[in-house]
Amino acid sequence: MLFLQKVSCADTNVGDAKVRRISGSEKTRLSLAYELLASPSVIFADEPTTAKRFSVSKFDDIILLTEGSLVYAGPARDEPLTYFSKFGYHCPDHTNPAEFLTDLVSIDHSSADSFYTSQKRIDGLVESFSQRLSAVTHATLITIDDRLNSRKNINKRAVAKKKGFWWKQFGLHLKRAWMHV
Repeated sequence: MLFLQKVSCADTNVGDAKVRRISGSEKTRLSLAYELLASPSVIFADEPTTAKRFSVSKFDDIILLTEGSLVYAGPARDEPLTYFSKFGYHCPDHTNPAEFLTDLVSIDHSSADSFYTSQKRIDGLVESFSQRLSAVTHATLITIDDRLNSRKNINKRAVAKKKGFWWKQFGLHLKRAWMHV
């Protein structure tokens, strides 16, 4: 309860569809708290920020998806805000970062213009992260390829030494055998 800042409603009944005892945001926090009790290494949460006051500061890493496309994956603290600020998307003062990130990667269906604008923004963010991911993947593959090639060269030299050693041994044995004849 302390972790999710909900000590004030510790003794409140949850209620049901007919009798409401706690708010929707408190129910969201309660569900998340219930999952956190087992100390899982991964939690899949669909829009945990709809509770409006929930902070991403409780998580180590986050993955932001929109329409099935990856927009961000990495540390949760200030890194997403720093990453998106590189593209001109700054979190306004007094705004919950989780809300800001959710709005940033969501399509606005309120009008045709807002739909087009948000779709264009999201396409740009998806492309930017894809390029970042490609660069990291390419660098990783080059590193792996270099390591594999160096191992192959070491193995080739070892095999060549063994082959050369075999011929040397054969030559020495042949010479000794010839001398005994």
